[in-house]
Amino acid sequence: MGKMTELKQASYSMDVALHPHEGMRANGKSRDPKKGCCYKNGGAPPWGYVTEKVQRGVDRKGAGTMKPLWERNESAVVGRGLRE
Repeated sequence: MGKMTELKQASYSMDVALHPHEGMRANGKSRDPKKGCCYKNGGAPPWGYVTEKVQRGVDRKGAGTMKPLWERNESAVVGRGLRE
C-alpha cells in the first residue's frame, strides 16, 4: 500500500509541475495586441523596468483577466537626462 501511495504522489507532483510550463509556453508565444510584447510569467522585472498589469479579456464570471507586462521606468535609471 505504501508503494501505491508513493506512486500516486509522484504522479501528482509531475502533473502539478506540467501546468506552469504550459502557461509559460503560452505566454511566450502570445503577444499583447496593443504593445506587441509577450506577457510575463511573474518574478521581479529587471533593473529599469516595472511590472504593469493590464486587463486583457474577461473570464466566465465576468471578472477582468489581468496580464503582467514590463514597462520601462525612466525614473529608475539614474543619470538619464543629465547629459541631454
